[in-house]
Amino acid sequence: MNNPNHEVVYMQASGERKGPLVEEHFFVATSLNILAGLYYYQGRYDQAEELLVETLGERKRLVGEEHPFVATSLNILAGLYYYQGRYDQAEELLVEAFEQRKLLLGEEHPSVATCLNNLVSLYNSQGRYDQAEELLVEAFEQRKLLLGEEHPSVATCLNNLVSLYNSQGRYDQAEELLVQALGQRKLLLGEEHPSVATCLNNLASLYDSQGRHDQAEPLYQEALVVFKHLLESYPED
Repeated sequence: MNNPNHEVVYMQASGERKGPLVEEHFFVATSLNILAGLYYYQGRYDQAEELLVETLGERKRLVGEEHPFVATSLNILAGLYYYQGRYDQAEELLVEAFEQRKLLLGEEHPSVATCLNNLVSLYNSQGRYDQAEELLVEAFEQRKLLLGEEHPSVATCLNNLVSLYNSQGRYDQAEELLVQALGQRKLLLGEEHPSVATCLNNLASLYDSQGRHDQAEPLYQEALVVFKHLLESYPED
C-alpha cells in the first residue's frame, strides 16, 4: 500500500537540500531520483518523468555531460520510457549511456555490461535481433581481447550471445560457441576450474533442451565431479 507520508518526507528532503547553502550539492538529484521512483510505483508516470528529467539536467549542470552519474540518470529515464512503450526515446538515452560509460569506465567495467544488456533487451523486445547480435558479438570479441578468455565478463557476454541464439532456435551456433568456450577454458585454466564446470553445465543444458539427453548426461556428471573436487579442496574455517 502506498504511504503518502513517504512523499512528504522526500519532498521535504529535496526542498531542504535546495536551500541557498547547499544549492549545488549532489544530494538534491538523489532526493529527486528517490521521489521519482515513488511516483513510478504509484503509476504517476508524468510526475516521475518530470523529476527524472530534472535530475538529469541537475546532474549535467553539476558534473558535466560525461560523468558516471549522468549515465545512471540516462539509464533510469530510459527504463521509464521503455516500460511505457516509448522505445525510440528509450533507445536514444540507452545508446548515450552506453557510449558514455565505455568512454569513462572502459569496456571491462560492470556498468558497461549493464548498459549493453539494457540495449540488447530493448532490441530483442522489438524483434531487432540483428542489432542485438551485432552488439553482443562486438562486446564478446572486445572483452576477449582486453580481458582474456577466463574473465567473468567474457563468460557473461558468451552466455548472453548463447541465449540470443537459443531464443531464435539457432542451436548449432549456440552449441559451436559453448564447445569452443569449453575447449579454450580447459586449455587455459585446467580441467578442474569453476569456469570449466560452468561451461560443461551450460553445454549439457543446451543438449537437454533439445532432447539430446545421452550427450547431456556425461557433461552433467563431469561438471558434478569438478564441483565436488572444488568443494573438497576448499579450505575449512
